[in-house]
Amino acid sequence: MARLTESLAGRAIILQLEGFAASEIVDQPESWLARWLQDPAHVPQQALSMPRTFAEQIWQGFLPDAQTLPLSLIPDYHRSYQTTYIERDVRLLANLADWSTLARFVRLLAALTGQEINRSQLGRELGITPQTATAWTNMLVATCQWYELDPGWAMR
Repeated sequence: MARLTESLAGRAIILQLEGFAASEIVDQPESWLARWLQDPAHVPQQALSMPRTFAEQIWQGFLPDAQTLPLSLIPDYHRSYQTTYIERDVRLLANLADWSTLARFVRLLAALTGQEINRSQLGRELGITPQTATAWTNMLVATCQWYELDPGWAMR
């Protein structure tokens, strides 16, 4: 049996892709922000004509595959994403036996989007330690499932 002894170091590129921007959803080549940054006198005359209401777009999400699905299939899409990514890949990274608590943690964290996170409170809600909540949050950051802003970002 042959053994692979070569490394892919230096021969692979890792790109971190984010969801679509609103301008990409409506297929507008350049965003108003990019135009404004180039010419601050430029003021957009009208808002983007989105194919969905704001609430529908938030529900749909901004991942490319989700853009073409009917709204009725979005819960299944997100559940499948959670099953294939969170429950399988992230669970293996975290070496968890009980993924149901991690799944509840992810849902609770998602519900707290845009708010200050108190890891002690998260731990109390789920019956885990603040250290575990911190470790799981760090794991979600490392796997591009969660993004945290530095608390002092607005002070800069």
